Amino acid sequence: MAARVRPSPALRHVYSRGRKVAIWDWPACEQGVEGPATVVLVHATGFHARCWDEVVRGLPPSFRCLCPDMLGHGLSDVPREDPSWRDVAQSLLDALAALGVRPDDVAVLAGHSAGGFGAVVGAGN
Repeated sequence: MAARVRPSPALRHVYSRGRKVAIWDWPACEQGVEGPATVVLVHATGFHARCWDEVVRGLPPSFRCLCPDMLGHGLSDVPREDPSWRDVAQSLLDALAALGVRPDDVAVLAGHSAGGFGAVVGAGN
């Protein structure tokens, strides 16, 4: 049986402390051995979520991939003041919760540069 082609992502808007966070939701198109896992990919400063498109296309189709536009980037709201790392992490956690990712779910969290730092701070919370 041939592997299924991953469908295009859906653009979702969720809110964290009154600020809109845009997140690209690539659904899993196959069931994994232990059910679909979630992969969260966080971009670096000066980038946006769609920088991960080629990476997502190379991942197994059993993974749901979530790629947020961090505050002040892409289609997410620009805060009046530079967000703290805690704000960045909280917006990530709020976005994941709004999309049904629970703290006890199996998830892989990865980030590039500042996105990696924000992901680590979020994972610590």
